[in-house]
Amino acid sequence: MRAYLKYIRTFLRASLISLLFGACWVITFYGFDEYAVTNLKHLKNDFFFDIVLFFLSGLVGAFLFYLIMLLLGKLNTSFTK
Repeated sequence: MRAYLKYIRTFLRASLISLLFGACWVITFYGFDEYAVTNLKHLKNDFFFDIVLFFLSGLVGAFLFYLIMLLLGKLNTSFTK
């Protein structure tokens, strides 16, 4: 029974990490998209620009995720000392 609880705990932790990564990407994507809509209206119809916007939002979202995980790791070590 303890093994199943360990697997469920691991699954929930992985799900939360995945959800956090998805949230970071979505926040940056919508932020970049809003910026493009308001300031770059002449480029918004360009398909290549949309691909670049999607790629850059993924990179910035991954970096934001890294910073959040780094912060959570530091908070975890400060609380477990």
